[in-house]
This record gives sequence, structure tokens and C-alpha cells, in this order.
Amino acid sequence: MGLLATLRNAIQWVGFDLGRADGAVAQGVVLIDPATGLAVSPNSVTLSGPITISNAVEITNDAGNAIPVSGTVSVSGITKGAGVIDSTTLRIATASDDALNANFGATTDAAVTSDANGTVSAKLRGLVKMLSDAWDSTNHVLNIGGKAPAGSAPAANPISVSGIDGSGLKRHLLTDATGILIVQGTPYASQQSVTRPSDTIAYSAGDVIGSSTSATAAINFSNIGPANGHIIITDVDLRIDIASVPTGMSSFRLHLYTATPGSAYVDNAAWDLVSGDRASYLGYIDFGTPQDFGSTLFVQASGINKKLQMGASTSLFAYLQTTAGYTPNSGGVYTVRLNAINC
Repeated sequence: MGLLATLRNAIQWVGFDLGRADGAVAQGVVLIDPATGLAVSPNSVTLSGPITISNAVEITNDAGNAIPVSGTVSVSGITKGAGVIDSTTLRIATASDDALNANFGATTDAAVTSDANGTVSAKLRGLVKMLSDAWDSTNHVLNIGGKAPAGSAPAANPISVSGIDGSGLKRHLLTDATGILIVQGTPYASQQSVTRPSDTIAYSAGDVIGSSTSATAAINFSNIGPANGHIIITDVDLRIDIASVPTGMSSFRLHLYTATPGSAYVDNAAWDLVSGDRASYLGYIDFGTPQDFGSTLFVQASGINKKLQMGASTSLFAYLQTTAGYTPNSGGVYTVRLNAINC
């Protein structure tokens, strides 16, 4: 019999519990040589066959400190996972009926790209699929919003991003078929008419045109933008319902305000930017000389793009002013129209 076999036959296992000063129990295993009755310290211990450890085991010395383990410890009877593995590395596989296996899934699980239930493998495949759909491998960029395949015409407005502004109005960001950004705001239009008094009293340059010589000539352009919001006036036009251009008539100017001007100018009054009107004054828009279209005079100004902020209401207020003196037609109707978008 070899030395190793002799030692194995001679060595016995003795298990015991030691009461510790702190009241805890230290469980230990000591190897006893039956010939000498002394504990042995083998350099190598080989355990074979099924071994069950039902509770945590703490191995300590007399001082209560953990006993260091050195040398080689060989363990058999524990199944290793499949696959190539280093001979010194232990890998433990989960059981076939472990719920963890079902949650992780298989490599062949179909991709899940929605909020539906699925395995970890299916969710990861779904994420890769979504990224692949948007990934431009040539330019190494993500295409958000869509991109036409090479050689095909891009769809109109491939991107549409919208949101609600502080006034509760919807805003849009769009691109055209070539990818150029389109700024689209809510359109506004307001039209108001001024019917002159039944007189032919001549206007001087700079006078206000109104409907009465006793009431304010201020024009109220209602619903031309959101209260306290920003708008861009894009176009304006002036129509005068008379059949010919009066002698001396030239261009006109429209003075804008966020509130009814306190100056309260009447028809034929000289316009002035008085101190009480300064806070609400927004500037002006010029018209050219009206053109004679037979039964009607008309003039327009396009591409103005005048940006301004509304006041506390959805209205703008204005005075229509003549820049030259002329003798008006009695009861002539002057109609002013504003077009704007919010921004």
C-alpha cells in the first residue's frame, strides 16, 4: 500500500463545536492521526462524492480568526458548465429548470421592438434591430426621422416635430423634400374698414384718417395673434373704395400699438407720438401710393416680416396716416388687412 493510501486509512475526521466568548458557536473540522492522536496539517485534501453543506460554516483558530487555506483544493461531484474552460477555473451552470434560464431566453428568440413581454435575448435583439434601421453605416450617423433609400426620391416632409408653446398653441418643425427646414407658425389675418365722415375737408401731410371727428380713429385689428405672444407681420394691403386717385394723394403709413392709444386722435387730426402712447407703440408699416384699378384703389406691401410682441390681448391697434395732403372723397371706405404668423 502506498504512503498516500496509508495516510488516508490512518487519518480520521473529527467534527466539533467550540463555544466562543461572544456566545456564538464555531464549527470546525480537525483531522486526527489515530497513531499519535495529534491533529495533522495536510498540504492537500481531496473531497469526492456528493457533499452537502446546509449552513454557513466558519473555520477559525483558537483566537477566533479565520484559518487561511493554502495549497491545492480539489473538488469533484460539482457539474461544470459546457464549453471550453481553463483547467483551473470552476464554472457552475444553472439547472435546466431554473427560471433564470427562461428569463434570459435563447439566442434564437425573435426580436421584440415594442413594450410587449419578452426575454432578455429578445429585447436585446429588438434594440439592435431598431438601431440598425436608423444606422447609416456609410456615414456612421443615425438617421432620425427617416431617409430615402439610395437612388430614390425622398418623401416630402420626412420630419415633423411639434410641441405646445407657453400660450397653448401648437408649433411645428418641418423639412421639405430636400431636407431644408420649414418654419411653420399659426397664420393670422385681420381686416378692418374705416368709413370717412361725409365731408371733403382736405387732409394735411401727417393727418390721421378716421371714421369720426368726435371719436377715436384708432383701428382695432382683432385676433391677429396670441396674447403676449410674438408674431411676424408678413403682408399688409390697403383698399380704397373710390373710382379715381384724388389729387395730391400719395403714400400711407400704419402706426401700430399693443393697446388702444390714449391720444385718441380723430379724423383729420395731426398724428404725434405723445408720451402717453410710447409704452404701447410698436412702430409702423409703410404703404406705397394706391393704384387705380378702375372702380377701386389698391396698394399692398409684401415680405414685410416685421416681428413684434403682442400685448395683453389678441388685438393690435393702429392709426392710418396720410403722408401727403389731399382732398378726400366724402364717405370713402378705407380697408386695411394684416397677415401674420406667430413665432
